[in-house]
Amino acid sequence: MCNKIRTMKRKIILLAAVVILTLFLFSACAQKAEEKAEATLAPETPSHARVEETPSAALPSVPETTAAPETTQAPETTQPPQTTAPPETTTAPETAAPTTAPPETTQAPEATQPPQTTAPKETLEIYDVKVSADPNGKIVFDGKIKNNGNSYQFNVRAVAILYDEFENVIDVEKSIPIAELAPGDSAGFKITPNVLKSKVAKYELKGESDEIKPEIPEVVKDIA
Repeated sequence: MCNKIRTMKRKIILLAAVVILTLFLFSACAQKAEEKAEATLAPETPSHARVEETPSAALPSVPETTAAPETTQAPETTQPPQTTAPPETTTAPETAAPTTAPPETTQAPEATQPPQTTAPKETLEIYDVKVSADPNGKIVFDGKIKNNGNSYQFNVRAVAILYDEFENVIDVEKSIPIAELAPGDSAGFKITPNVLKSKVAKYELKGESDEIKPEIPEVVKDIA
């Protein structure tokens, strides 16, 4: 039995060796066949490349010769007349027009009106005025008068000038005089003209004292 087993093993080993050899030979033959195929294909590719190169090399030569007339058109590109654009830049002096604006700024002195500063130093301000009517319908003025000057004012009064719808002076009335009004001080006043409130379309109130005499218009007697 042992001898049979040994012989069987030997046969198996031999068969394996034969199989391995056949596989090795087969692979070697396949590699040789591939190399031959590559060798046969390799010369074909350069020939194709050369054939492709020759037409490509021939083609550019023709357009290069034909391109020459296009280069002769270069004089068209040299168009010095187009350099006449500088006259447009000469229009820049038009931008100098804004320099004429300073004459307009010279009108600023008109805004500064120093004559307004020539107002009298002794001024009387009237404020907080309330206009109402008494039980008889006559107009009544209640307010305050202030001395904005730097010196005392004597016999200070508020003057009411009344106008009708046609701007005619229909009445001028004064408040009871305030004997003395120090600088910066104020006092109340009341004026009760003998005119119906319904007839008064417009009125003016002015401050008056022994030193300050505002312009007071005359009453139109025919209308009053």
